[in-house]
Amino acid sequence: MLGGCVNSWQSGYVASTSLAAAAPTSAPIDIRGMPAEEVLKAAPPEGAQRLGYSEFVSSAGPELDRLEEFGHKIGATTIYWGKAFAQLSQETDYRADFYPSNSSTTVVTGPDGS
Repeated sequence: MLGGCVNSWQSGYVASTSLAAAAPTSAPIDIRGMPAEEVLKAAPPEGAQRLGYSEFVSSAGPELDRLEEFGHKIGATTIYWGKAFAQLSQETDYRADFYPSNSSTTVVTGPDGS
């Protein structure tokens, strides 16, 4: 991993305001993939509380090693994650300046056709 690279999971993180920050951990994290629309609806495992969520748009695929790295920093024991197509589009309209021409070309030939 390159130093100075932005961890999108961390930069898009919003902590739950009702909880004190959990202590960092190095314990294994249960990472569960699911459809993106179900992630925020999913109930935490029994005895656990939601620490927060992360949401961002990226052109790169999910970096699960960076997800786990950030999970350790915030003391997570379980992480639900999902991805969805953001339906972003870009339109490009290329145009050239149009200048109507009022000129004409006349070809003059000599008597021998040259």
